[in-house]
Amino acid sequence: MTTRTVTNASGLRYTLRSTPTFLDTEQVATLTLTATNDSDQPIDCPSISLGFPLTPQGPDTTVLTTSPETIHAAVSQGFTLTAGSGAYTLTPSTTLARLAPGDHFTLTLDNIQPPTAPGVAPLHLTEGSDPAAQISYPLPVVFWPGGDQGIFEGFRADDAPVQRGNSTTLHWRCAANPKIHYTLYYNTGSTAGDLPPVTDSELRNPANYTAEQDSNILDFSYTTEPLYSIAIGYHLQATWQEEARYQTTASFVIGGDLDTGDINVKGNAGILHPVGQTALTAGTVYTAPTDGFLFGSVTANNNNVQSTLTAQIAPRGALQSAVHAITSESASDEDNHNFTIPVSKCSTLQFTVPYDADCYRLIWQPLGDGDLVEGTGTDCLSWRNPHSAASAPPPSPAGRSGTADGGRRHRPAKDSGWPTGDKGVFEDFHPDDLPVSAGATTNLHWHCSQNTDIEYDLYYNTTDPQQGVVQVHVADADLRNPSNSYFTPDPADAELWYFTVPTQPLNGLTIGYHLQATHTPSGEIKSQTTASVITDGDLTAGNLTASGHAGILHTSSDTFDIGTAYTALSDGFIFAALNQDCSGNLQAQITSGSTVSTATLTGQSGSTQDNNKNFTFPVRKSSTVEFTVLPNDPSDYMLTWLPLGTGKLA
Repeated sequence: MTTRTVTNASGLRYTLRSTPTFLDTEQVATLTLTATNDSDQPIDCPSISLGFPLTPQGPDTTVLTTSPETIHAAVSQGFTLTAGSGAYTLTPSTTLARLAPGDHFTLTLDNIQPPTAPGVAPLHLTEGSDPAAQISYPLPVVFWPGGDQGIFEGFRADDAPVQRGNSTTLHWRCAANPKIHYTLYYNTGSTAGDLPPVTDSELRNPANYTAEQDSNILDFSYTTEPLYSIAIGYHLQATWQEEARYQTTASFVIGGDLDTGDINVKGNAGILHPVGQTALTAGTVYTAPTDGFLFGSVTANNNNVQSTLTAQIAPRGALQSAVHAITSESASDEDNHNFTIPVSKCSTLQFTVPYDADCYRLIWQPLGDGDLVEGTGTDCLSWRNPHSAASAPPPSPAGRSGTADGGRRHRPAKDSGWPTGDKGVFEDFHPDDLPVSAGATTNLHWHCSQNTDIEYDLYYNTTDPQQGVVQVHVADADLRNPSNSYFTPDPADAELWYFTVPTQPLNGLTIGYHLQATHTPSGEIKSQTTASVITDGDLTAGNLTASGHAGILHTSSDTFDIGTAYTALSDGFIFAALNQDCSGNLQAQITSGSTVSTATLTGQSGSTQDNNKNFTFPVRKSSTVEFTVLPNDPSDYMLTWLPLGTGKLA
């Protein structure tokens, strides 16, 4: 049952919780009603009645129980409890007639025998003893169908890692019950945008499942759309009346695309393609499928006739192109006149070159794998890595551990001294949310024995912008500390607990959780693992290699003032060029730690060489950049900041 909460006009908040969290027609239940004063003033406690019908009130409704006489009721000290036919009334004593700010009282109904039919059981909380002034609040309780009519388990993806651009198969087992509606949520990472949810009617296509012998249970094998992102999280939801249950699983994609927040490389980077593209034709319009650098150089011919090389580059969405031209001086100045221009993905490029092919060099050096493509490339953002056609290995038919539910259940084997029966239960470790937004938290759940001979330890890592990798360890003493409210007893078995542990804020790409159980008398250790996928999380990599297209080089349209110190919020490049006949100078000073570097362009009045004076200067994150000299006329120069990512010069 989803927690129900209502608040009255005076600030008294009522919360109804059930144990177990999800009720069905086969489990004994406990309901706890808590009244809390959320206001900053004392509140006079009214007389409170919690009532429930003893017969169904309409279609798809049920009753709280068909055996109200079995219910054990308890109330906080200082209140009088009166039991009636299908109702419990709480009356505060004189000394507790006022509830101080932050205080609360509770009513607990235990040993509730479930109804035989599923559905919504109406409950009504009524305030006040005067019938004319009573206020009633609905607090419905939902009972899930029991047995084969409500089964929902074993959600998993085929074990094999998926090659980029291939599909995988999702499996689960569930009731054929038409009153339970199933919905599948996932995104492929395609630039076409988010996938709409896969609806109940789409999933129930007979091609997606086989019915078991009694036809009440369906075994699903659902084929996904082609997958592109490096990690895919799947969320399968089952809804009955007002109640929703869900399961999560994930696929990891070989050579998948990465859309990340910050990128920090601790090892080697291999994102420059080892072979640059040189076969480029004058007059042809090209589109860059990936970020990269264009290198050009010219020399005069053997007769010392000047040569000119021109590159016209327009970033995606730009209103006009930037023209970069270099002109040689003599045949002896080989490669002395050159440019290196950072080019962002989806930019268009066009060249004019000298007549003599021996007088120039033009090289496209992509980040990742992506030769310039002929044409304007209006659909450039949807282009994909061409080297992802390999087929995925065959799936494992048995699931993650060969069990019927794909490895989610891990009851200990009866060996090596590990306790048997309820004394050794350790199972069902999973997160609330498989996809988690960067900086958000989730809850981790598991079911285990209360046996004090078993110690539990939870381990996982997250990342912090200031601290880097943060190693989290929640020890047994903290997990069992009642003040943390991490565990609740299993109402069906007094030897077992249900754990719910909130995580710290999460960042990274994926978070792996490791739960360890140690049987201290024998020293035997058993473990379970699960994971969350982080949406827009930061990447801290060892070695970074790109075999597909890269889209990390951005173009800034900012203007910069002389004498202002700017800080680079990410790694990037400064590109500067002086136009023809510019008599002014341009100078940039870059400070990284204690190292100060200066890049200077000196104008040449009367020159006919467009953009012949230029530089591309790499800048590290957190460096300070100051333009100490700029020409007086802004039209005489070009100054562009090209960050790796979206970090500005601020």
